Amino acid sequence: MICPNCGAENADNAEFCTLCLQRLRPAAGEGMRPAGGGYAAPGEWRPDVVSTGERMRPAARERMRHFRLRMAIYIAVAAALVAWFTLSLTVWGNPQPGKRASQVIEALNARDEARFVSLFHPSSATGAERLFKEVTDYLGGGGSFLDLELRVEAEDPYTARVLLERGSIRFAGGEVLAIEPSDGLVIRMENREGRWLAVAAGTDLLP
Repeated sequence: MICPNCGAENADNAEFCTLCLQRLRPAAGEGMRPAGGGYAAPGEWRPDVVSTGERMRPAARERMRHFRLRMAIYIAVAAALVAWFTLSLTVWGNPQPGKRASQVIEALNARDEARFVSLFHPSSATGAERLFKEVTDYLGGGGSFLDLELRVEAEDPYTARVLLERGSIRFAGGEVLAIEPSDGLVIRMENREGRWLAVAAGTDLLP
């Protein structure tokens, strides 16, 4: 049985629509009016009688089409929000190896030891603290890495090496040392539970 109000399908013996709660069967004593003005008692079928539901069926179909379109839009918006939230916690919130390596260098240049260590896996915390001291001692009070060109070598989905191929090191006294690929400067990265972190073992930032 098609609901004359919303066009939803219902069981043949349903009295009310399961979607919009519209009455589907005429109340006691109520009949149907034929198109030509005749009358059909409840339960009686006459070929010249057109029920209200049949007269409204095209409009009901149009309403149902609009209803389904709105639902599709709501579902698409909800899916987009879920995708945005997921990306914010994964891809956008967990930078790839090259970006993570850049953050390691930025923390060194800023002499931010806490930030530097936080970019390493917790199991490498002690090694990261030692590495931070060695590199900052080498750079001196105002030394820093400049204009670095990084190249990522992905060994597998869970490990990668970020090579410092070009750039320079400016020391506290103003001396500048050019970085070459032959220097072998590298930051070792590992993917732990979907998050790229540096590891002290295999990382070398001293020419």
